[in-house]
Amino acid sequence: MSKMTKINAVAILTLLGLPALTMNTQVDAVSASTNAMLPELAADEWKDPELLQNYLGKRVGFYDEGVNTNIVLNDMLFGRMEHPLYTYGQDGWVYNDGYWQYSDPEFNAEFSVLLRNIQDYCEARGVVFLYVINPSKGSVYPQYLPRGYVYSNEFLPPFEQALQDEGVNYISNVEYLAEIGETELVFNKQYDSGHWNDLGAFYGTNNMIATLQEDFPQLSLQELTDFSVEQVTETSLQVSEFAINDQVEYFAYKNTADIVGISQEFPHMELSDNYWFYNAWRFTGEGSEDLPNALFFHGSYYIKNPEIYWGVFHEVYSVHNYDNLMNFEYYFDRFNPDIVLVESAEYVSTTTFFNMELMRAANERLATINAQYQGQ
Repeated sequence: MSKMTKINAVAILTLLGLPALTMNTQVDAVSASTNAMLPELAADEWKDPELLQNYLGKRVGFYDEGVNTNIVLNDMLFGRMEHPLYTYGQDGWVYNDGYWQYSDPEFNAEFSVLLRNIQDYCEARGVVFLYVINPSKGSVYPQYLPRGYVYSNEFLPPFEQALQDEGVNYISNVEYLAEIGETELVFNKQYDSGHWNDLGAFYGTNNMIATLQEDFPQLSLQELTDFSVEQVTETSLQVSEFAINDQVEYFAYKNTADIVGISQEFPHMELSDNYWFYNAWRFTGEGSEDLPNALFFHGSYYIKNPEIYWGVFHEVYSVHNYDNLMNFEYYFDRFNPDIVLVESAEYVSTTTFFNMELMRAANERLATINAQYQGQ
């Protein structure tokens, strides 16, 4: 064998072996290209060919690089977005893949009962309860969905009907923001397509506050002048290296000197392992002592930008929604709020985010607590 042949053989073997040598074996690892947890393989599962193949295929070296290369080449050569999280709409718009949503009668019924149980718990103690439905991007801008897709919101009508059947106090920002979206951009064209943008959050949060003013007239709506606005050019999609060019406006609350973080006043908070975010703030500006305190269960947008509701309440106790909502009375007793708020976007109001087993257990427990409280 010639020297050159040996060199080529070594090079080929190195290239073939490098992905295996660089395999990601970390526990609780997350894919940089899909934002999904990489599969784990228990000690007794390596004999299962399907589980083993899934483990090796997702953790092999250069997996994320291969996914990103495939995405870029499909976009350059065919104008298609072959991405596990996103899809192209029309005119350069980007949507979360899975922009359609179907009604789940079982979930609608169980979730509505949960909200009513929470509402009864609150009202028995003189506390105001409000649930807020927030829109998906496709509900506000259906005209830019992928060509050939006929938009029909099959989710919202039966979902709202279930809420009404249970007598849940709620508002929907879906139609409200769809109307505003006809003249203003309340979702970014491309960036962060799973969430409304800061302007959309401004309008949606104000609509929530306006509803609360019926019980708390001392609450004030936010003004656009309460925020400084920075325009940033985002050049890639979130958790992706997919190139974009999107002008995004970010809101920042101006009077930060009036906001004090108080999460340290509530140590050892019990939180779900899956949804572990919690924070708390106190507004100290003029008249703040006359404002109510709010316990707010919410999705990930409000984690990213809580400033959108700063200065509205005296204190806000912010808890990531979903599994934590099933432990509702624990948070209520810890914070003793005047208002309880629960919000969820259309696309997360499903069993993917709200665990049905935990929900059934919470409903049984809360129904018992409510019955005992009323019997006192």
